[in-house]
Amino acid sequence: MKTDLRVDGANCSLCMNDVVDQLRQIDGVRSVNSSISRGCVAIDHDDLDPETLVSIVRSSLHGVAMSSNETVMSSIEPVVAFLHCTHRAEDDSPTAGQTQHRLETLTDALSRLRADGYRSDFFATDHGELACRGCDRSTDPAYVQVDHTVRFEGDTNPDDQDIVLAIECGCGCKGVYSAAYGPSTPPEDAAVLRRLARKPLT
Repeated sequence: MKTDLRVDGANCSLCMNDVVDQLRQIDGVRSVNSSISRGCVAIDHDDLDPETLVSIVRSSLHGVAMSSNETVMSSIEPVVAFLHCTHRAEDDSPTAGQTQHRLETLTDALSRLRADGYRSDFFATDHGELACRGCDRSTDPAYVQVDHTVRFEGDTNPDDQDIVLAIECGCGCKGVYSAAYGPSTPPEDAAVLRRLARKPLT
């Protein structure tokens, strides 16, 4: 069973990752994908009560907004909706009266993001910075804008994960940064991911 949640306003990448981790730890949840820019969370599970999933997301996910020159957290109200979520592509041969989906692959995600204008490639340097191949500059990950986050689990081992970020650096280059996510994360990528998670709330 698949449940898509619309989470408009959920613009905090750190708490989005925390929610994804919480959902993946629930017995019966097979996979979870999320998109901040699209405002959705896609959950593939074994016939769990959607309201249970909504409750978890509601209690953990928030948005960040400015109020009187002060950064404040705003609540998010997740809504169950059939979104034809961008994490999934329609199957060419659905059963009668039904629409079936397959989860988006890493290749699918990269192709989709390239089509959306994220054409440069970013990579982690030995000093924990993000280097942009488009402008040949390196920057502190804490000051990079993250527009979209997609995470993937390995087919046979849930700990074998990859993360793809659609980002924009200060020079205006838009591109993708991908890395192993989990126990196998290289040290330079781990440093970048930690800095991205601690971005200043501005």
